[in-house]
Amino acid sequence: MKWWLSDGCYDAATLESYLKMVFGPDKRMFHPNSEAAGTKVAVTATSISDASAFLFSNYNVDTHKKCGYKHVRPVNVDEEPCVWEA
Repeated sequence: MKWWLSDGCYDAATLESYLKMVFGPDKRMFHPNSEAAGTKVAVTATSISDASAFLFSNYNVDTHKKCGYKHVRPVNVDEEPCVWEA
């Protein structure tokens, strides 16, 4: 019951620090020099505020279709999410 009322069973700061330790604090999700270079990669996520769906990808998606999610693909490499953030 405590987990349900507190919106999670894990401490976010602890989980975040472990993810940074494992993946590194600065490793970008879709950087051309990453292990995923040349491979299509996508990560789905939801927002906390309104539970809307997002898709982070390293490839173009037809954004004209009404598909129920927002596509996130930064133009600038420095704006890409880090692996630990995704």
